[in-house]
Amino acid sequence: WVSDVSGTTLTGTVTVQKAPIQSVSVTADKTSLTYGDTAPTLTATATLADASMAVSYQWYQDGEKIENAPDSLNAGEYTYTCTATADGYSLTSEAVTIEVKKATPDLGTVGYTGTIYPTTALADITLTRTDETVPGTLALTSGQTLTVGEGTYSCTFTPDDAANYNEVTGTVQLNVSKDTVAGISIGDTAPSKTAYIYEDTFDPTGLTVTA
Repeated sequence: WVSDVSGTTLTGTVTVQKAPIQSVSVTADKTSLTYGDTAPTLTATATLADASMAVSYQWYQDGEKIENAPDSLNAGEYTYTCTATADGYSLTSEAVTIEVKKATPDLGTVGYTGTIYPTTALADITLTRTDETVPGTLALTSGQTLTVGEGTYSCTFTPDDAANYNEVTGTVQLNVSKDTVAGISIGDTAPSKTAYIYEDTFDPTGLTVTA
């Protein structure tokens, strides 16, 4: 029964009709991918009270309307929903979350150019890589000491696009050559030490050493 504001009981028949749209669901063919992969395919399915009714769909990415599904996605997390509308009635689906992970660059084989001496500054050594698909900077990791002979040294690749690519650490084989003294000359000041015995430390004060 139903009463009006005066308390009078009203009688009658109330017909409750089914909503034009019973449910809306969204599925994705993949919910986790890596930057550079093809974007997932999203599918919306609406269950209608009358299958012959016309229905329209509106997609949303992170709450914002989108007209077309993106071909690719930057690294990050995205939520998608779809709103179906039929006969003036709208219903929105539950959200589907898509995670896009950063990609790890492939450097190929890492090498170097030029001649390296123990006194060469690490920042002055030019490293090379056979795969230069991802732009970035490849350099020796700071804090290392160069020693004569062939050895393994650590290096770091820093991508220009740090939002979508991971930093990469690795190693490179370097052949460090002995320094060769090309000449020693005396300037205006006399050398502070002119006599040595075996295992003394060489004192270059007052000398100009050219390697």
